[in-house]
Amino acid sequence: MSDQFDAVSGVAFPFAIDALTGRVATSIGTTKVREDIRVLLGTRVGERPLNREFGTRLRSFVQESDDDVLRAIIADEVAVAFLRWEPRVLVTEAVAAPRTVDGEVRVDVRYRHLLDGTVGEIGVRL
Repeated sequence: MSDQFDAVSGVAFPFAIDALTGRVATSIGTTKVREDIRVLLGTRVGERPLNREFGTRLRSFVQESDDDVLRAIIADEVAVAFLRWEPRVLVTEAVAAPRTVDGEVRVDVRYRHLLDGTVGEIGVRL
């Protein structure tokens, strides 16, 4: 991990209390970036009172028809959100899988950390 990534730190997600110190748990580096990506993908636009534009519209697509067009729209929504809200990474691939039997849509995102070039991947269910 590069020195620049060591400087990336903040409150851990999900929120927790460190059992050893009794303080709010924190995370650093690529772990923190991954947590921030999970927050971004899980936050609806308009959900944050102090930053109404933060987040994605991913959850609004859950009731739409499951087809190639919807999956392309979802992939585009992810790419645009990353460009706007997560400047530390570049999306290399965003894929929305066809809806499962229980109605879930899975979105898999592959990305490259711009500070050190390492690759990451995260998946979310909608």
